[in-house]
Amino acid sequence: MKKFRHWLVLSLAVILMITSMSPAFAQTTGISGSSVHAAAAQQSKAGHWAEASIDRWTGNGIINGYEDGTFQPDRSITRAEFVNVLNKVFGFTAQADTHFSDVPTDAWYRSALSVAKAAGYYEGFPNNEAKASAEITRQDAVTLLARVFSLKPANGSSVTFKDSAALSSDAREAVSALSGVISGYESGAFLPAGKITRAEAITLVDRLVSGYFSVSGEFAGGNIAGNSIINTSGVLLKEAALSGNLYLTAGIGSGEATLDGVTVKGHTFVSGGGENSVNLNQSMLNEVTVDRKEGRVRLHLTGTTRIAKVTLNSDGLLELAEGTIMEQVVLNHKAEIKLASGAKINSLVINESAANTSITGAGDIGSLIVQASGVTLNGKLLAPGTTVVIGGAAACGSANCHHRSGERRIIRRDTNSGANSSSNRRAGR
Repeated sequence: MKKFRHWLVLSLAVILMITSMSPAFAQTTGISGSSVHAAAAQQSKAGHWAEASIDRWTGNGIINGYEDGTFQPDRSITRAEFVNVLNKVFGFTAQADTHFSDVPTDAWYRSALSVAKAAGYYEGFPNNEAKASAEITRQDAVTLLARVFSLKPANGSSVTFKDSAALSSDAREAVSALSGVISGYESGAFLPAGKITRAEAITLVDRLVSGYFSVSGEFAGGNIAGNSIINTSGVLLKEAALSGNLYLTAGIGSGEATLDGVTVKGHTFVSGGGENSVNLNQSMLNEVTVDRKEGRVRLHLTGTTRIAKVTLNSDGLLELAEGTIMEQVVLNHKAEIKLASGAKINSLVINESAANTSITGAGDIGSLIVQASGVTLNGKLLAPGTTVVIGGAAACGSANCHHRSGERRIIRRDTNSGANSSSNRRAGR
């Protein structure tokens, strides 16, 4: 038991909030819950080493007990229970077009597995099987968590457990991605085929998720050491410094979320928020990836907001107000970009998959590389393969902007500068 507890305390940090094997338990998800929920919070976990974690996530409305009023913290959990928890944490609701072949039509977890499949983190087994009732192993849990949290191995990271040869290839990469928070048994083993208990899962939730915003309202975040999740619409997070990743999840739906005076040192993943937008005011973000399956996302930058890099993998609108900056933008999907005067994108790459992207406004783009068709700048078509430098509202016809073979350069007319005439001559004006 001592070794078991030692493994858990030092184990990987994951998100896992557990549900019961029974349909009634699995469907109890409300924050207030029921008498079963209350009983579970008081019984069977009292004095348990994971009691504090159980209390926290019970308070968040994620963890419930069994119908007999017990929590059973040392009970193993199934794959169906595991994905049901992850779906709730991230707010995934869209279902796949096809269900897994071995999931009964009347199973309580049928929709949960379908949602996990649609979300892309649960692939199942050969022959389209889910094996939903099987207890999940440590290596499979790590693999699913690395996928759902979009975690990749850091450069130079390695797997040093003495039984690492027993890890599957996917699990090896996942364990490497979580190397900073994973430790095995005192023997130096990871035991990839071992099972995860409810108590382990809850403790791991605490260690992975520092900031959890699941109800609408205004929150002063302060210093948050670790990852944070916003999974509902109507959250305003103010004056916060996040050292880990920020997940704006699918639970936001087509609603909105606002960051005001927020610094994110990790990666920001945007999979929720509609055209009413993700509002970023007076904030500093490192890397942002937008990938929403259910519709368009609007990123609206105001104040002195600055983002180091934005990668757009789904339909989106990037709207930059005066004084805002995006250092680097990569478009892998059609987008609309609105640049106010005084706003700037230092580098913009429009890949082939982002055809028909439009750029409007009087802002600056330091370097624009177009590899897609149908791209327009203030209504004027830009040829694929063109490198363009844009200043302010400047635009010109193709016949006037030849700089050299394979490149077009658009240079702002500056009526206050004597260098304007020489620039125009070089541009072929």
